[in-house]
Amino acid sequence: MFIKNLRRKWSRKPISQQNDPTAPIAVTPQLYLAFYARLKYPNTYHYALHVSSPEGASSPAVRTMKYHCKNIITVTEGTVSIPWVYEAVKIDPDCGPRIVVRVLLGDVGRVDLVDSLLEAVPVGQGSKEDFNCVSWVKDALLRLDQAGVISRGDISDWESVERTALDYVNEKKRQGRFESGWEGDISRVATFDRTLGREIHP
Repeated sequence: MFIKNLRRKWSRKPISQQNDPTAPIAVTPQLYLAFYARLKYPNTYHYALHVSSPEGASSPAVRTMKYHCKNIITVTEGTVSIPWVYEAVKIDPDCGPRIVVRVLLGDVGRVDLVDSLLEAVPVGQGSKEDFNCVSWVKDALLRLDQAGVISRGDISDWESVERTALDYVNEKKRQGRFESGWEGDISRVATFDRTLGREIHP
């Protein structure tokens, strides 16, 4: 089983904080791949990227930016169309509707470049069959990787990144994580740390 094979690691406080508990903690934003439920297509997911403050950081309640592409309905001169549009929005991932899992991909060393890099990723290029939220996330990760903004973690292999996320969400489904009878903690999104190979929140 996927979860049973996870490697267990224990986190430790930075040396500076051990010596001086009042010392400020360096805050390095983290990059996640997030899956959202698609109600009409229960075996597929809407893909998005999150850039979040790390666990335990002193920050506002809303401390995550969500980057993704979505469809919107527009009517122009009586003609209805459903184009893809890019969106960057502040969210609280633990309160987000339809979110099912997150996978931590790495630390963002150059967070100042993220907005401009992701905004420049082409939207709606190619045929309708070729472009979707998945292809946009794939292209977005490629741009982030080529720009060298990830200081910890490897996002160069898209197939490996996606497989980790799919294996994780499928294991959570087998555990009944998304069923009404789930007895575990549902106040946090199920989260897996790909850089350490362990689950953060079940």
